Amino acid sequence: MCKRARRDAALAGVRVLVTRPSGGASLASLIQQHGGETVAFPVIDIRPPADAPALQAALCALAEVDLAIFVSVHAVDSVAGQLARRRLRIPHSTRVAAVGPKTAAHCAQAAIAVDFVPGARIDSEGLLDALRDFQAAGKRVLIFRGQSGRETLAEGLRARGATVRHIESYRRRITERPVAPLIERWRAGQIDAVVISSAAVLDALTGLLGARHRGLLNATPVFAYSARVADYCRAHGIRAAIAAAAQPNDQAVVEAIIAWRAALGR
Repeated sequence: MCKRARRDAALAGVRVLVTRPSGGASLASLIQQHGGETVAFPVIDIRPPADAPALQAALCALAEVDLAIFVSVHAVDSVAGQLARRRLRIPHSTRVAAVGPKTAAHCAQAAIAVDFVPGARIDSEGLLDALRDFQAAGKRVLIFRGQSGRETLAEGLRARGATVRHIESYRRRITERPVAPLIERWRAGQIDAVVISSAAVLDALTGLLGARHRGLLNATPVFAYSARVADYCRAHGIRAAIAAAAQPNDQAVVEAIIAWRAALGR
């Protein structure tokens, strides 16, 4: 018999805006387990890469690659779909790194064996540390990501002597879904907290709100997936109370929201 998820009332009455692209189900489930309500509004849509042939060519040449790095679950899903359609597999000679446990889990679901995953720190710096035993000098590395991203991994591996290429495996686009219903609900006081998972998500949300409604975000507590994202929010003029999760994962974000709620004494 399946056990039901344990529920409590730590977040009873708290309405949390979940903005991450097509990946908020697990976060929403955790919030709901603690009695909270989620308002799902993904501000970014995930689209195919602009240059699909370039991705296909890279996958066909994986035997020439020493290390393939996946920086997100979207990169894994895109690559896995392309591999399946072409009945290809990542060669055993090509080692694989994932930026965190969730990305590694998506690799496992796609039958992609992962050799390197960060430990305590789940970000590019943590993955570079996990790759400390990888002899990068003279090696060829592919980083599967969206159309842009941080250069930390590439710079770190190049400094160790590797040849590194970025492969666009998907694109992020600001959603085209109507934002007016969200703004109306927010203005009615029905959003108590906002979760921001990345710099791109913040940029998309502020773009959707526009100057006219940016005050809604400035007046609502923000919970960031990492200290780096929290710093980005502050640097880009967000004046709300901003809390960073202890780890960039759903459980840590929910724990931060619970701590905030407890501090309010409501």
